Amino acid sequence: MQRSDQQSVRSLLESVVADYPSYERRVQHAAGPIPAVEEMSLDVGEPSDLVPIPTFDSGTRKNLSPMLRDRMESAGEIRRGYDLWLDAEGMQRHILSDYVQSLHQSLRTHWERSAPMLFPDDHLGLFGVSPGDPSALTYLVWTNDRPKKQGLEPQLWLYSGMSEVKFADLAELLRWCLAK
Repeated sequence: MQRSDQQSVRSLLESVVADYPSYERRVQHAAGPIPAVEEMSLDVGEPSDLVPIPTFDSGTRKNLSPMLRDRMESAGEIRRGYDLWLDAEGMQRHILSDYVQSLHQSLRTHWERSAPMLFPDDHLGLFGVSPGDPSALTYLVWTNDRPKKQGLEPQLWLYSGMSEVKFADLAELLRWCLAK
């Protein structure tokens, strides 16, 4: 990947953060006056150490791809509305949590063609969760047969309730966030 592609991820992330007030208004308009909307917030944590990404296989970590490196250099955990995009420490903490493990196993067993059903744990990381929605997870999915290949961009597969949305890479997810 060329440096200009990495800049686009950084720029997209900055745009997603800058767009938050408009995003919050759109959600409030769509949801109406409900108390849960008041729980929405934007919080961007300071970048933490750049370390390999944990996977659902405790013995496997993935090197940062160029897009993930850009994301991690830009910020730590990011809470955007109801979504929490994790840093590496948060990824590890949530992967080990009972509720994520339970949902992960349920998807593997019951959701045809879900990421956990199609790929082994060493191909799956956790990009984000939604603390207010225990059915929501966003996976990092390394689909290549050579999962440790340096620089390979993982796909992102988002699950919430009965919906699944797949993104080719982090840049595509960020463009989707700006469009919704």
